[in-house]
Amino acid sequence: MAGAIKDAVVTNVSASGTVTGKVEKTGGLVGHLRGATITKSSSSATVNGNHRTGGLVGGLDGNSLLKEVFATGKVTASGTETGGLVGNSKGGSKVIDCYARGNVEGLNTVGGSWLPDRLLQKFPELFSGLR
Repeated sequence: MAGAIKDAVVTNVSASGTVTGKVEKTGGLVGHLRGATITKSSSSATVNGNHRTGGLVGGLDGNSLLKEVFATGKVTASGTETGGLVGNSKGGSKVIDCYARGNVEGLNTVGGSWLPDRLLQKFPELFSGLR
């Protein structure tokens, strides 16, 4: 759908097909979400990327919010920070009532179901209602 979204609200959007990125921040719906919100949306896209690759969003920062979203496509990355839903999250962003169910493959810092495990361990209070 978009390479980057900043300071906006996206609601009731879905994406499918194949998304391929060559550098970083590749996602099935958006590559980089900064200070923005995505709600009630999904991606079934197959996502192929390098660093910071996610089934829905590649990079999430700037107090962004994901709420009631999901991703079901396969995610494959040749680099680091790979997740079924989000590749990388920082800057006070929150993920609420979301899930991912696609296969995830990456070089390292891979988060099988939805987000790299190191982020879940470092910021457990930011991620509620995960399935």
